[in-house]
Amino acid sequence: MRRLTLLPIAAGALTLASCATTPGPADCRPALNDFLERREICDHLRGEIPDPDDPDGLQAAIAAINQQCQGTDEALRRMKARCASDPDAMAQLNALVPRIERKTPH
Repeated sequence: MRRLTLLPIAAGALTLASCATTPGPADCRPALNDFLERREICDHLRGEIPDPDDPDGLQAAIAAINQQCQGTDEALRRMKARCASDPDAMAQLNALVPRIERKTPH
């Protein structure tokens, strides 16, 4: 008799545990906002390359791009996995170019 009364409790606990470990839309929002801010800075820097006649400016621009953009391709992939259940977040992520880093494998 005891076994039957514990079964619904155990099933309920498993259901709650599975919900707690599955990321949902609320789980992705803070990370999404941070990622989009970083990516916006990266995209801005990528569009602001100085003239080749300014070697110091060119080196500074490349250094800034490398600092802000490194790892964003992988971060985008992870954000898409994390936010897969949030259609609004996915629309924002899908609007981004998936590969901007030179060393990203095809």
